[in-house]
Amino acid sequence: MGELVKRQVFGLEWGFAPRRGMNAGAMMSGQTAGPKGSPAAGSWLMPREHGAYALVLAPLLTAFCRGDGSLVGVGFAVAAVALFLAHEPALVLLAQRGGRARRELGGRAWLALLARGGLALVAGGHALAHADAVTRWSVLGPAALGLGLVALSVRGLEKSGVGTLLLALSAAAGGVPVMLANGWVVRDAVLTAGVFAAVGTASMLTVRELIPKRQREAGLAVYVGWLTVLVALVLVGAAALRGDVPAYYAWAFVPTLGVAAVLLRVRPHPRHLRVVGWSLAAAKVATFAVLAFA
Repeated sequence: MGELVKRQVFGLEWGFAPRRGMNAGAMMSGQTAGPKGSPAAGSWLMPREHGAYALVLAPLLTAFCRGDGSLVGVGFAVAAVALFLAHEPALVLLAQRGGRARRELGGRAWLALLARGGLALVAGGHALAHADAVTRWSVLGPAALGLGLVALSVRGLEKSGVGTLLLALSAAAGGVPVMLANGWVVRDAVLTAGVFAAVGTASMLTVRELIPKRQREAGLAVYVGWLTVLVALVLVGAAALRGDVPAYYAWAFVPTLGVAAVLLRVRPHPRHLRVVGWSLAAAKVATFAVLAFA
């Protein structure tokens, strides 16, 4: 069958055997082979799950596009990004990227983890010290979700159904303190984060459905995830029809759910993973544009 090619999209690993003559090395995602085949030689230890960048950054950017902007908001945003970037060196140290990567990159991973974790601590601590009471309390949500994700990562379960949901929820919830610090009202901040969480969950569950191995592993969490997305769509849509919330909250679901529906109907071969990833990323950008500028 040849060498197994593995790539990462929206936090999930997809493996397949390439066609004869296909350059497997050129198709690898997230890390490059260095001298003598060392893993990720010269790597900056950045997160390999490229779709997760959109999950994390979209709510943070939206917080500044509609908000007034504040130093407290900047502090919370920097802390959220720093914690996200600390994820990869932590996985290396936990041997989740393999024993060889831990042996060869362990020293660099410790430095990266300490630097990024320290930046998160300083920026987040400064923001907490200067935030109002409501904004401080809002930090508990993303913190609890993040700790749950860390616990799953330690056990090697971050790509499980529960891990998929926690990643989408924690990425979206991380934007709430930033929004509140930038002057958003609580309802708008929670509703915006909820839409981001729903479309992020839909994106990640779509990828799971297109990976045969992950599809066989589907459990209760996956079905709960799809049900939650459907319920969120119905509730937001009904509220928009009644005039209780602006209509753009309902329209923000359309890009991601539309692309997800097409992908689940067509079910592209794993070798077309790049198209799947970019399609979902483009849909995420469209959702961001609706929520940030509509």
